[in-house]
Amino acid sequence: MQPKPQQSNRFWLKPRTEWMVLIFLPVILLYCNVSRADRFDLGLIALQRGDFAEAFCIWNPLAVEGHKDAAYNLGWLYANGNGLSVDIEKAISWWKRAAERGHQDAQFAIGLAFTAGEGIKKDEREALPGT
Repeated sequence: MQPKPQQSNRFWLKPRTEWMVLIFLPVILLYCNVSRADRFDLGLIALQRGDFAEAFCIWNPLAVEGHKDAAYNLGWLYANGNGLSVDIEKAISWWKRAAERGHQDAQFAIGLAFTAGEGIKKDEREALPGT
């Protein structure tokens, strides 16, 4: 009886899996290389479409990383209840994070919130810090 010749398996993965890797790897690498600014712009596009949940999902990780514009816009999602329950406390929290990084509109939004007193107690000292 003659031994069967061994077949060489030139694929390190199953052929179907290898094709999936070849197709999806470039897509994954492209997504990973999207800059923070580009991801922020994707959130703006989602917001303009009225897809507030998508905007939130894009901006939340950016804001946590320190992106001041994302934090500012998250504040407005919470303040207006766009895709979220209205939560002025969370809105102010996000605006404060943006303001700490020098976002002037966030500073104004904080002042407006404490001056108007809608959903939060009026507090002129918080509205105009340093005065």
